Amino acid sequence: MAYSDPADVANFYRYKLSINNRQVQSLYYSDDDLRDGNTVEQRLFFFGNDDDEDDELEAGDVVEVEMQSIDQGAYNYFFSLDQTLEQSAAAPANPVSNISGGALGYFSAHTVQIKSIVVP
Repeated sequence: MAYSDPADVANFYRYKLSINNRQVQSLYYSDDDLRDGNTVEQRLFFFGNDDDEDDELEAGDVVEVEMQSIDQGAYNYFFSLDQTLEQSAAAPANPVSNISGGALGYFSAHTVQIKSIVVP
């Protein structure tokens, strides 16, 4: 997917990838630290949802990408969640929350743009 990042503003994004109306269980997020004000080509890699599912797209599959413009607090949550999941530790830490009072999770009010394509 390609988009134009607004210049001189810190931007944070989350992407949700769905194949045939099934959301892919991967975390996709980015910021514009190295791409501020540029046209961005964001690649989302698909590895299947479970061990029994084929990782290859086939003709007729419907691919949908939801792009969310999120705030830094939500971005920090997804970044820290991803870091925690990659560690595979016996006692992983909780991801950074943008909710006060010790609550787990995150709050996000965001804009959304959705694009879809049918694999030829």
